[in-house]
Parts: sequence; C-alpha cells; structure tokens
Amino acid sequence: WVHEKENAEILKTIINSLELLQNEDKKGTVYDIHKVSQDSTFLRIFVFTWAEWLDVMEFTVHKDTVEACSFSSGLFPLFIPFTSIVNCVLFWVPFLDNGLNKNRIASLRTLLKTYIKEFKAS
Repeated sequence: WVHEKENAEILKTIINSLELLQNEDKKGTVYDIHKVSQDSTFLRIFVFTWAEWLDVMEFTVHKDTVEACSFSSGLFPLFIPFTSIVNCVLFWVPFLDNGLNKNRIASLRTLLKTYIKEFKAS
C-alpha cells in the first residue's frame, strides 16, 4: 500500500479501523492488538475466529508504503488441548483458509481508502 501520512498516523488509523472491521464481521471474530513497535513501524494483531482458529495480521510501515499480510497460525483450532504444540509439529502440513485472510486484509483496505493512496499486490 502507498500512503502519504506519518507512520504513527497510519498505525493509529489501522487500530481505529479494527472496531469497524469487527462490527462488519457477523461471526464473532475477535481482534487483539498484540504488538505495536515504539517507532510506529510495526503492528501485529491476533485474530481469533468464531471457531477459535488463531490468525495473525501484520503491518510494517515504511516511509511511503505499508506491507500488510495475514496468515493462519496452525492446522487446528485453539480449543483443542495442547494444540499449540501440535500445530508447531505439523507446521509443514498445507491447509486452506478459504480466502479468509485475504478477505480480511481487503476489508481493512476498504476501510482505509481515505488514507491509502494506492494499492499494489506483491
């Protein structure tokens, strides 16, 4: 994404947009801000889906661009006991998220259209 704002303003806008994103989601997804860097260049958000899968959204802010990515953290949902360990062992197993992470980033991008000048997929 290409932007013309200060890094701190972009991160603040992303964080403020999470409530709108959560309200759009009718399945009860929870967004938890996990990490914001001191220099306003990185933001990590944990996303807990209605089925208790943990997805991660990461934003890296550069001078004029924002790198956004979203990915699933494991094969099994977190309500299964010891699933974090099992997911680590099975990291190599491919699985589909049915486009959920891509759609989540696209929805956030739509909410940020007044701040983001241009979108480029890489």
